[in-house]
Amino acid sequence: MQRHFNEHELDEPLALDRQARHAREVEDQMTRGVDVAAARVHGWFRVAVTGRTEDECLERARKIKTSYRSRRVTIEHPKGQYRLLREFIPGEPVSSTAYRRRLPALYVAAGVPTASNRVGDRRGPYIGFTAGASRQAVMFDTHYATEVRETSGLVPVVGGLGAGKSVLIGLVTYEAVRRGIPSVILDPSGPLSRLTELPELREHSEHLDLTTAASGTLNPFEVVAPPVRQAFSDDKAFAEAEVLAAQDRKLLAMDVIRMLLPASVDAMPSTSLVISDAVRATRGTAETSLWHVVQLLEQHQDPHARVVANYLRDMAELPLARLFFPSTEQTSARRLGARLTVLTMPGLSLPPRSVPRDHWSTTEQLSVPLLHLASWYAARAVYGRTMQSRKLVALDETHFLGEWSAGRALFTRLGRDSRKWNTCVLAASQNPSDVLGMDVANFMSAAFVGRIEDEDNARDGLRMLRVPTGVGYERVLASLSQQRGDESSREFVMRDVDGNVDRVRIDLSANPGLLDVLNTTARPAADDDGLVA
Repeated sequence: MQRHFNEHELDEPLALDRQARHAREVEDQMTRGVDVAAARVHGWFRVAVTGRTEDECLERARKIKTSYRSRRVTIEHPKGQYRLLREFIPGEPVSSTAYRRRLPALYVAAGVPTASNRVGDRRGPYIGFTAGASRQAVMFDTHYATEVRETSGLVPVVGGLGAGKSVLIGLVTYEAVRRGIPSVILDPSGPLSRLTELPELREHSEHLDLTTAASGTLNPFEVVAPPVRQAFSDDKAFAEAEVLAAQDRKLLAMDVIRMLLPASVDAMPSTSLVISDAVRATRGTAETSLWHVVQLLEQHQDPHARVVANYLRDMAELPLARLFFPSTEQTSARRLGARLTVLTMPGLSLPPRSVPRDHWSTTEQLSVPLLHLASWYAARAVYGRTMQSRKLVALDETHFLGEWSAGRALFTRLGRDSRKWNTCVLAASQNPSDVLGMDVANFMSAAFVGRIEDEDNARDGLRMLRVPTGVGYERVLASLSQQRGDESSREFVMRDVDGNVDRVRIDLSANPGLLDVLNTTARPAADDDGLVA
């Protein structure tokens, strides 16, 4: 048609030029675009309009035609309405092959309610429903990935403040405990400890406040669980596991000592050398403590080792430091034997990420090794049991683990070993980059991403969900849980073990008591007369 206009030396209509450009764009998408954008869908798309009376139905149909007029969409009202209506019944054939449309797959998926993906494993406990135009129940089995799909059990839960991470982790853990799965939660702030007060869990739960625990509870040489002989098929594999446990103890001890030192001392090149020599001399045995390292530093030939030992003795005098330094006799780490164990550290003041280490207070400096050692302590629930038994570990504030080698080693080990140790690991963090930066992307079986308003962090969240970036999905993460006043409407975008992705709303309507326990939203207090200030 363009050539025909040119032959007659006439100006072609602008609409014809737009159609030609659109045709070239479609051709380019189908020949050089990605798989999803290149796909086209043939179909007959109907809009059903209902009303209590005929006039109401016609008025609604008129409004639909008016609303789509500005989008260059033509809505026809053909004959044979009864046969067209029967098309909405599953299994009925297409009544007419007219009005056939050829549309991009993304366009159809965005506008058709039943194009929503199925998400969940369809066999675990109910956690919510899809939040799109069509609602489907969503089930999540903590051990579907390890037992059926034979993949990792690492499940990150990320989202900004108020995204609902605690509610989701508490719900999943609650259902796991009721199914008889031993579970350990590390919640530094402490709200999840209220789970142990529920009547159905009280007899099988234990709340352990690590800040008031016995001296030496978080001894870095003791928190690493020794391998269980019954978990290995031969002596060679067991011996290798013992060597790896000793290496983990030494690596953790070196990192903890560096965390306790001032940043200026830690930055000195000789500091790492003398610490490495002293820790290596302990051979990483479980009977060792940090006091042995201090004694070895004092006996070291390098004068700088004495400086490091003096700093460690000064830090040992602080109240919380008694958890690292046993008082007299070596205190064995407590065995996590309850069905549900919640580890808390109330009053823990973690340093802001934007503040350099040189400006940390003494309390903030102590909080980082506390969190690291508590994470390793929680991991004893995995390696202190047999491989085949089901286990669940939930870790909060995991972003501090990625800043030190011992934390990254623990996170990588849990992700790598979760399949053969039949463990579900729930890792909560505020930024997706905290998890992606620890090289565990290949170990993630499923993922939950809550509300993220920052665009860069939203792109990292989409990469965690394995969803294309730069095509507008970032705005979806920013719009999650928009009903701020509704405490039970926390939303996440979920990617299940099979790779299905959809928007999910966590549903606790059937258990209001659990919602009251998990809700961490601040509420105004009532006075003596029952009035809310």
